[in-house]
Amino acid sequence: MAAVPRKGIVYCDVDTVDIHALMVKWARGCKEGIIDSKQLNVTAQHVLARTDARVLVRRFYFLNEGRSGYFSVGFYPSDNYQVLAEFGSPQIAPITLTGHHARTLVEALPALCDAMQCGELYTRKDGAFRIRASKTHNCARLYHGRQCVSFKLADLRYMSTMLHMVKTQQSQYILAKADVMSYAYGVLGSLTFAEPQRSGACPIQYDQLFAELKLQLI
Repeated sequence: MAAVPRKGIVYCDVDTVDIHALMVKWARGCKEGIIDSKQLNVTAQHVLARTDARVLVRRFYFLNEGRSGYFSVGFYPSDNYQVLAEFGSPQIAPITLTGHHARTLVEALPALCDAMQCGELYTRKDGAFRIRASKTHNCARLYHGRQCVSFKLADLRYMSTMLHMVKTQQSQYILAKADVMSYAYGVLGSLTFAEPQRSGACPIQYDQLFAELKLQLI
């Protein structure tokens, strides 16, 4: 049954819409006034988390006041449930960073912003992760392997006030990885929600995890 659009909420068919298509719909809705860009609707956040079966119990944060970019933290089943931070926007494919590389980005942001403010070249390399800002363009590029995303100075300044949440969420999820893997393997054949055996390592929303695991089987 088709939902009736209501201001502030993004509607989609979770069986067919991928995360980038939904982000495009979100950005278009903000621009056209259908969605209130000043208020992050909790319903929309949960829908975003459930539309991408590549990632489990994903937590979303927007990178700027215009909601044109985002970062998220979640478990990646195809990568042995590794906990990764993802950075992206509706227009480009995202990059994913390990906890180590996310910490590198957090450490680099103050010097990166200062260099961009002064119109200076900035480069930093940490394995497959690279940061580069040129003198001629007021944007910085983050590379991870062949993946690349770009952010303007204003976005990076806004990001610098929020990235501590990435570090905290990623650290908590890493502590909970063994519990999440054990639960995921234990309920794949179950048709009804099963209460987890919690170790107390991290508060995971297991009802959301169960629903996302079932979505992968559709």
